[in-house]
Order: sequence, then structure tokens, then C-alpha cells
Amino acid sequence: MSLLVEEKEIVRVILNQPERLVDKIIKEVPFTLTINGKEVVNFVCTPEYVEDLAIGYIFSQGLMSNIEDISKIELLEGNIVSVILKKFNHENLQKKIMTSGERSLILIDEIYEILEYNALIENITPDKIYALTSRLFDESTLHAETGGVHNAALSGFDEKFYEFRKDIGRHNAADKLIGFCLKNKISLKDKILIFSGRISSEIIKKVAKAKIPMIVSVSAPTDLAIDIAKKLNITMVGFVRGKKMNIYNDCGRINIQW
Repeated sequence: MSLLVEEKEIVRVILNQPERLVDKIIKEVPFTLTINGKEVVNFVCTPEYVEDLAIGYIFSQGLMSNIEDISKIELLEGNIVSVILKKFNHENLQKKIMTSGERSLILIDEIYEILEYNALIENITPDKIYALTSRLFDESTLHAETGGVHNAALSGFDEKFYEFRKDIGRHNAADKLIGFCLKNKISLKDKILIFSGRISSEIIKKVAKAKIPMIVSVSAPTDLAIDIAKKLNITMVGFVRGKKMNIYNDCGRINIQW
């Protein structure tokens, strides 16, 4: 049995006919992140790529600029992810986490860089967007088995690069990808985040922090997420279903034939 799946007895009812059977259920495992010995946050996640998740989370919270800021990272007994940062202020961290979702759009320019236009990340076609979204679910056998995970992937505009992650939390799936790229010094400036979950303001802030120029989701964005995307020149596409999609912010990167 997979380390990510547990078998549980259930009763399934179809047309009022009950049946006892064994179903595959996604595992949910708690982890504690400590930074320089201080407990920072408790994660509940799918138990794989946990160190990448920690790296992505710390980066998204603005506590590190690049992988060189980490002196050591290790998974300890008791599901503890221990990170040693070269510079760390615990009091500032507490304030940052508590207020991370409360910043005004007026301050966006001070927090995030407005993405510049780049010829390498323009002219993606609708057909490529449909294909990338379809591939997202084709890659996720775990979603097919359990229906209990969010899926996320990073692709290059030329599709030569592709990396896939899944997790019970959509934020976790994104952080695992960002953490993987930071750890392996892979640039995110020419990548697309393909996503199964809702695009909230916190998700688009992760995208902005990582300087990812485009996000595509099968789900909906929030109004604040759209406002942030427009402010920072991030291309945003949602409700990609089959051969349909909603473009909320183009930035000239999508080749549409009117």
C-alpha cells in the first residue's frame, strides 16, 4: 500500500442499495515547522516533499530570499521539520504570519515586484493551456484513486520543463513546487503554475513572491486575487474546462484569435 493512501472500510449506497467495501483514502499527516529551534507553524499535509513544503512556505512568508539563507534543514523524529536560517527574528515572524492576509492593495508595490514583460513568456495559445490543464489531472493517479488531493504543476512556456505535486492542501501543493525550484535553483520567471484549486489572494501572493508570470486554474479566482494580478502584471486564467476558459488578466501573453 502507498505511503500516501490508507484503506478504510466504508458503506457505499447506490440507488438505495448499501454495499460494504474497502475504499482508498488519502493520508493526512501533521508536521511541525521549527526555525532556529522556535516552533513556527503546524502543517497538515500529504507526507511527501515535506522539506520542499517548508522551504516554499518560508520563502512565501518573506523569511528568506533564496536557498543560501538556509544553513540546515532536516526531518526529525516526531514529524518535526527543522530549519536553521542564517538570519532570523522570531518576533518579526509572529507579526508577519498574523498580518499576512491583511495588507492593503495600496502597499502591493512595496511588497512585490511588478513583473516585467518578457518575450520568452508570450504568445501561449489556448490549445496549450487546455493541454496543460488536461495533463495536470492525467498525472494525478492519486486524485483518481481518492478524490482527496489538490494538484499543481509548473511548466515552461515551451513545455520543456514540467514538475508536478499533489497535496490535501492547495497552498501546500504550491509551496512544494516553489520549494523544489528554490532548492534546485530553477528559475520561476518563465514558468506557468497550473492549479486545481481556487485562486485566492494568498495563492496569487505566493505566485507574485516567486515571480511566476502566469497562473492557470480549473477553478475560480477571488476579486482581490484578480486585482493583485492586474496590479503586478500576472496573467490569470480560470475555469479551464475542456475547451473553455475565462481570462481574467491577459498581459499580452495569450495568443487569442478574435
